[in-house]
Amino acid sequence: MKMSKPACIVLLVVGLVFVFLGLSNIGISIFWDFSDLENLMVGFLLIIIGAIALRIRYSFKKRG
Repeated sequence: MKMSKPACIVLLVVGLVFVFLGLSNIGISIFWDFSDLENLMVGFLLIIIGAIALRIRYSFKKRG
C-alpha cells in the first residue's frame, strides 16, 4: 500500500510536534520544577510517541 504525499507530510508534522512537546515538557520539568517526576515521564512518553510516528512514516516512505 502506497502512502499519499499529504498523509506522509501530516505524519511527519505530527511526529515532530510530539517530539517538540516532549522536549519542552522535559525542559520545563528539569529547569523550573526539579521535583516533578510526572512531567518528566510525560515528556519521555511524548518523545516515544513522536519517534514511533516518525518511524512509521520512514517505513512507509522506504517501502513505497
